[in-house]
Amino acid sequence: MKRIVNIGVAAAIVLAGCGKSGEYRPTPVKSVQPAVVARGEERVLFPLRIGNQWVYTVEDQQRRGTQAASRTAEAVFRVTNTQNVGDGVKATIEVSVENSVQEVQTWLVDSTGIYQLAGGRAGVAYEPKQPALLFPVDTGRTFQWKGKGLMPDGGTGTGTLNNKILGPQEVDTEMGRMSAFCVETNGTFQSQRGQGKMRSLVWWAPKVGLVRWRMELQVGDFGAVQTLRLKSYTLK
Repeated sequence: MKRIVNIGVAAAIVLAGCGKSGEYRPTPVKSVQPAVVARGEERVLFPLRIGNQWVYTVEDQQRRGTQAASRTAEAVFRVTNTQNVGDGVKATIEVSVENSVQEVQTWLVDSTGIYQLAGGRAGVAYEPKQPALLFPVDTGRTFQWKGKGLMPDGGTGTGTLNNKILGPQEVDTEMGRMSAFCVETNGTFQSQRGQGKMRSLVWWAPKVGLVRWRMELQVGDFGAVQTLRLKSYTLK
């Protein structure tokens, strides 16, 4: 952290935050308007057009027994292909880390919700499609997924996810504080790597997309916590 060593400069900074009486007056915190989305327009929570891009700061903490490791990286999610399916749009999203594609995801957004159709390096399909958020986004609404596909530990297998819409919340991102609709997910799964459990929180902001994601994972003596925070985005 940079230290202020010039007493004159320090005094000027202190006085800048004071009123005429010399009493300190903190700068008011800028309020964040609660996220709102009209019924029938929920698709703005995940805009899917070729060229749309989201950049995230990724923090990954892992532990196995008494051993622990952590790293920070930057991940770029970019829409590379779209096609109309019924009343919705199906999109291919490439996830790159250090300019190398690490995962290919397939998503669908239609009048009923946001669904992930496939994920992983090989684009493993979810059967049935996995709902990330259902419309309308009523606070307290619950929904479940049970099926097979790519599991939270990166292996393939079967799982059950129980989801609940927590409503609009203020959340920290690399772009500052935002209001977004939060979905809480608790699940159990079985993959070739073992039996595990997970909990995640995902925040979706209107006309932006996914702005923050956090997942806690436990498989045997292996545990991990991964967080994504939106750093920048570009919409076509």
